[in-house]
Amino acid sequence: MHPLFDIPVSSPAPEPPPRRVAAPGRPDPLQLVEGLNGPQRDAVTHAGSPLLIVAGAGSGKTRVLTHRLPYLPAARDVHPGQIIAIPFPNKPPGQMTDRVAKPTP
Repeated sequence: MHPLFDIPVSSPAPEPPPRRVAAPGRPDPLQLVEGLNGPQRDAVTHAGSPLLIVAGAGSGKTRVLTHRLPYLPAARDVHPGQIIAIPFPNKPPGQMTDRVAKPTP
């Protein structure tokens, strides 16, 4: 497995992103990164240039996407219409839609 998505066994959690108060009706950005390992958290909170996530099967790519998509509007006031996410899962599209609509820790 690629080290970007390895789950650390007993390393301390990285610094959380700066605390922002969630807007009414939006999830708390800190709750959206709970349960992610360091590299996954870095991918979810990445700022600046567009982000391409490439890693092996079972490495957490879908988990990163399902946390990053709601994180952007919650943490950075990005309008959902400004986000393009192109997953190439072997899961049915409906399952991806369900996972994005309801991220699981």
